[in-house]
Amino acid sequence: MEAKTPRRGPRSFRLRHALAVPSAIAVAVALPGAVAHPSALQPWTVTGTVDMHISDYETFGSNQICNHRIPITNTGTTGATSAYWYFGKCGGEIRAEIHYSISRDSGGFLNVKGNTYLYEGASENTADLDGEQSFRFKVPPRSTHSKLMEVWNTDEDQPADFVRLTLTLNNP
Repeated sequence: MEAKTPRRGPRSFRLRHALAVPSAIAVAVALPGAVAHPSALQPWTVTGTVDMHISDYETFGSNQICNHRIPITNTGTTGATSAYWYFGKCGGEIRAEIHYSISRDSGGFLNVKGNTYLYEGASENTADLDGEQSFRFKVPPRSTHSKLMEVWNTDEDQPADFVRLTLTLNNP
């Protein structure tokens, strides 16, 4: 019996040591990415507009034309991504939407990416997606950038149903 006692001691020690090493490694790997440097966490505000020119094709009479100008103020924190969306309606049958995200890097550049959607159906609240366009652009510090997107009803091959949308962002 005395021969077994020394074996239990080292085995128990090895088990504790084996459990402690992976925990220490996980903490060392997780900490650098988990906490950003305080200077990187600067709040930002971006102003601008979303301009929509929407055409709703009609088989009788003239097409319905609608123009919307939406003033925007977007806010976020440097190093994080913030998401936004806006919409406009026209003619009782069309809804245009823009969905985008902004992140601001430590150099002050805005990185913008998103999608513009055109819905056309029996009402402006339809879920019938008939066209979309993706976009991506950067806005340098202390500048303004406008991006024009044109989306038409490609699903039903009706180019007279469209939205011409301009997103303008001012990066102070």
